[in-house]
Amino acid sequence: MKSNRHLSLPENPLNFLKIILSNDPRSTGKLPKKFTEKHGNDLLERVILKMPNNDVWKVDLKKSKGEIWLSNGWSEFVAHYGLKFGHLLVFKYEGSSTFGVVICEPSASEIVYPKKTIKDDARKSQVTCDKLKSVKSEDETSSSWSEDQNHGIKFNDEGECSKKSECYQRMKEGMIAIEKAKANFKCDKPFFMAYVQKTTLTRGVNAAEFRRKILKGKKTSSCSLQLKNDARQKKWAVVARKRYLGSAEWKTFVEDNGITLGDICVFELMHKDAKVLGVTILRSAS
Repeated sequence: MKSNRHLSLPENPLNFLKIILSNDPRSTGKLPKKFTEKHGNDLLERVILKMPNNDVWKVDLKKSKGEIWLSNGWSEFVAHYGLKFGHLLVFKYEGSSTFGVVICEPSASEIVYPKKTIKDDARKSQVTCDKLKSVKSEDETSSSWSEDQNHGIKFNDEGECSKKSECYQRMKEGMIAIEKAKANFKCDKPFFMAYVQKTTLTRGVNAAEFRRKILKGKKTSSCSLQLKNDARQKKWAVVARKRYLGSAEWKTFVEDNGITLGDICVFELMHKDAKVLGVTILRSAS
C-alpha cells in the first residue's frame, strides 16, 4: 500500500519566518533547520507557494546532507516581488508540499502583490540556486554569525537574521503587534495600520497601503490627518510620495500627538474623496 503522507495535513505543522538579508536571492533559499528536521522527509522534489492574491508558484527543492534549499523557480519568485534587504516572508506549511506565503516590507506592512503573467511562468532563471555553496569557517571555534557591513545586521550561514539583532526583533514585534491589533479593531470603513518604527517617525507610513486600501485608483496624492473622536478637529496635511505617506506636516503630527516607537496608527477613510483620514493611535504597552 502506498503511503499517503503527502496528501494529508501534518499534525502541528511548523511555520517559519524568513528575512531577506541581501539583494542576492541565492542567500535566502535555505529552509530552517528545525523545519527541515520535522517536515523534510515529507517534502516532494517540488513545492507550491500560494500567495494571498491566489497566484501559485512552483519551486524545485535541492536536498543535500540534511539541508534543503529552494532552487529552480526561487530566483524568479524573488525578482517578481522585488524582494530585497529587510523584506520579511512568513511561510505557513499546509501539508502536501504546499506553503502559504505572506510578504511584508521592512516597515512590517504587507506588500501589494503584483499578478503573475505568462512571461513569469515561461522565463528561465538566469541565476539558479543549484550552485549554492555552503560557506564554512575553517576555525570551528569561531562563531557562525557574521555581519553585513553595509547594514550592521548579524546573520548566520543559513542567511537567517540573528534573534538578537535589532532587525529581527523589530520585524517580529511589528508583525505580532499588527496581527493582534487587526484582530481587535472593528471598522466598517476602509483602513490600514502602520507599526511605528524609526523611519515612521521621520518619513511617514507605507504609501502602498494608502494607495491600495484608500485611494483604490484615485489620483489624489495629498490628504489630511485628523484624530478620531477629537473635539479640536485639528488637521495635519500629508502627501504620498513614492514609498511614504508623510512629508508636509507629518513630523508635526507625530510630535503633537506624542507618537512613539511601538505604537500602531490606524488610518481610516472618513470621506469618499479620500481627502481626510481619521487616525486612531494604539499606544505601545512599553
